[in-house]
Amino acid sequence: SDFDVRHSFVLAGIYELPFFRDNKQGWAYKLLGGFEINGIVTRHTGYPFSVFQGAGLRTPSGEFFGPIRPTGYNGNQPIANTNDNFLSPGGIFPGGGNQYFSGTIRTDSMGRPNFELNPPGVGRNAFRGPKYFNVDMSIAKRFGLPSLGVLGEAANIELRATAFNIFNQLNLAPFNFFDGNLIFTNNNFGQATSGLAGRVVELQARFRF
Repeated sequence: SDFDVRHSFVLAGIYELPFFRDNKQGWAYKLLGGFEINGIVTRHTGYPFSVFQGAGLRTPSGEFFGPIRPTGYNGNQPIANTNDNFLSPGGIFPGGGNQYFSGTIRTDSMGRPNFELNPPGVGRNAFRGPKYFNVDMSIAKRFGLPSLGVLGEAANIELRATAFNIFNQLNLAPFNFFDGNLIFTNNNFGQATSGLAGRVVELQARFRF
């Protein structure tokens, strides 16, 4: 599956700061207490991707399709799928794709590259893309409001600040089916070409009644 993640870890938590909690009716609690911290930690080992050679073939019925996977693979295993490796030449295939794959296309009697004569030499989604690590956090404070006979006793205003990717961690974008860096003969083969969003801060005010 394109969305297969072999190892995934998610930890979420909510913590209310204990300051002035003994007297929730006092002004100290109303002004300085009642803060809540939320956090979500996400880590996984990356999505799979396929390697292509960029050529096209015809099915036995004559239909054209592509890109196709390499017709040859020497079995050498790539190195670890870390950010540093994906940012280096060749990515997790040091030395370039030609050190691992080959793509000689055989043709039929009519000179057409034919599917039956060129079975793929490597499986679909055989390799693992960039790993992912992210921490989102928020801090919130609720202020109670007088009921005034209309709003009810539960009326309050919540102020919240949320930081997505709070540590501004570099996460590389997963590889997609038609990306040029998946064609093993290209100069940028195996290298990551883009990243996901850095730190984003959101400020929110919510009225509840």
